[in-house]
Amino acid sequence: MDMINLEEIFCKAKLLDKKYISLKINITEYPSEEIIIIQNTNFESKLRYYKEIYDYKLNHKYVDGIKIIDCTYGNDFKEIELYINKNLD
Repeated sequence: MDMINLEEIFCKAKLLDKKYISLKINITEYPSEEIIIIQNTNFESKLRYYKEIYDYKLNHKYVDGIKIIDCTYGNDFKEIELYINKNLD
């Protein structure tokens, strides 16, 4: 996954009028990944933020050890949870 993939997911979620986007974040000092859920009213502002704060390979530009490792969209938390559980590391 890279910034282009992330942008495509945000654009597709908006086009399909999905309610949520979920990001899986790896933080090296945490024992497991962090899951972030974004509501559709925040898609555009959050994508701008991620483009500003993360590099092309989705590593945080200013804090070592933080990386976006996966992303999906859905209309409810259960749909997102099913995707996340299928793609556990």
